[in-house]
Amino acid sequence: MLKSLKLISFLLLSLSLSACGFHLRGSQAFQPLEMRIDGEYSQLYRYLTEDLKPSASAALQLTIIDEKWIDRSLSYDTSNNVTEYELVYRVQYTLGVATPEGPLRKKTMELMRVYQADTANPLANRAEQRLLVDDMTRRAAKKLLARAKAAK
Repeated sequence: MLKSLKLISFLLLSLSLSACGFHLRGSQAFQPLEMRIDGEYSQLYRYLTEDLKPSASAALQLTIIDEKWIDRSLSYDTSNNVTEYELVYRVQYTLGVATPEGPLRKKTMELMRVYQADTANPLANRAEQRLLVDDMTRRAAKKLLARAKAAK
């Protein structure tokens, strides 16, 4: 009796979840979006083109206007050495369907990371910063693709 009650409750739960449109993350295959991408041949551009092929005939247009990296000192120790940095990646872009009425609205996306500085080993700081730059660029590309997929 208890076993059949558990089975019925599981079936009802799964039926209600599928009726509301719930899907597990990654359960659907990603359909590559066709977009026109303008911009410099930067690392962001390479990451974007890994997942999709630019097309001049696509209705949806993504234009990378500007990429900017800002590296700020956040905190210092008693010897006035930097102990913490903040790395900011700012991307300005337009996304949408081009219309003859006017240009697309410019949007800005920012990603921020804070990392600890090793005062004894400055080369390690540079290596960590390169890893963060690569990771943040990948994340920016994924966010832009997600926004493009949602806009379609």
